[in-house]
Amino acid sequence: LVEGGCSRDEAYEIVQQNALKALDTEKPFLGLLKSDPRVAKALSPDSLDVLFEPQSYFGHLDYLYEKVLKNEC
Repeated sequence: LVEGGCSRDEAYEIVQQNALKALDTEKPFLGLLKSDPRVAKALSPDSLDVLFEPQSYFGHLDYLYEKVLKNEC
């Protein structure tokens, strides 16, 4: 959101509001973000999909595990 033009405070507020709404209503967080016009101004639905893809964050796990486990022995 920040890279899309929101201030850090705005981005924090948007994410926090949608996260709390997701908890209260049991609606998917991603769906709430996609339907929020403030988010739509900064990020496309496809961009949000990419951000929510777990594989984006798991790409370097093998390297990280190897590094951590190497330092333990």
